[in-house]
Amino acid sequence: MNPITLIIIVLALIVMLFVATFIMYKTYFHNPLGQDEDKFLDTVTNIQYPGTKEWVKDNIANGTFTDVFIDSKIEHGQHAYVASHNGATRTVILVHGYSGCAFQMMPYARPWFEQMGYNIVVIDLPNHGRSEGNVTHMGWKERLILIEWIKKSQELFPDTSIYLHGLSMGAATILMAAGDGLPTYVKGIVSDCSFSSVWDEIKHVSKDKHIPIFPFLYLSNIIAKLYFGWSYTEASVIKQTAKISIPVLFIHGDADLRVPVDQAYNLFKAKATGKKELWITKDAGHACSLILYQDRYIRNIKAFFEE
Repeated sequence: MNPITLIIIVLALIVMLFVATFIMYKTYFHNPLGQDEDKFLDTVTNIQYPGTKEWVKDNIANGTFTDVFIDSKIEHGQHAYVASHNGATRTVILVHGYSGCAFQMMPYARPWFEQMGYNIVVIDLPNHGRSEGNVTHMGWKERLILIEWIKKSQELFPDTSIYLHGLSMGAATILMAAGDGLPTYVKGIVSDCSFSSVWDEIKHVSKDKHIPIFPFLYLSNIIAKLYFGWSYTEASVIKQTAKISIPVLFIHGDADLRVPVDQAYNLFKAKATGKKELWITKDAGHACSLILYQDRYIRNIKAFFEE
């Protein structure tokens, strides 16, 4: 093969890699499926948890759920649904997963609100639901907005303890935020099916879609740093979790194909100080633990935080 042909082939491969990376960014970071919350409620949440649609719509109509917006320093126009109990001493902030929206977390919010008597703040992450933004940062930049929501929740419900409950990317967002240090009034975390790092998750997705790890993942990691200002390796949930001292209840399905259960064991091991518990749910797929174990799910949360 002559040198010119070789150079052309190499350049063509580089161009193909850049095109593939660009498509990945557009697919995974710019176009979440949860932007239309009513559609999400109909096609996902209410199918998984029948009756949720009526519960949500009734509570919006009667004013139990109110819209709250913050003008975030990171991404303007962030939205949440908020509901309160007179005399409540605890508030929980619920954070949905990638391509979800606040309505994804309503089946989780309902027992916190109805059975446990907490105030609830159910947020839309940027680029999801009714929040502004056109890029998803897999929890890394979202963790900074979560800090703003924690402070806002304390303003709304002063003198209450605050708890955080996240699902998938929402759980990763919470753990990464907690690694930076949280106000002392934040008392505990429920992390349901978090990934251990953006690198690990993108690597797993790449393998699942038969995309070669080398050089694609390494190249896209460099481009992410240039494009987003952060890299896959920088956005490490496991490193942030190692710095958490407040109680964390980890939940993960052993049949999770999107985020392998090994990542839950790694996160649990990484938390070196403070109370922790790992509940592996048998035969549960990704974000399906509540579906299969609704009663036990709530009992475990109550037992973990109320002991």
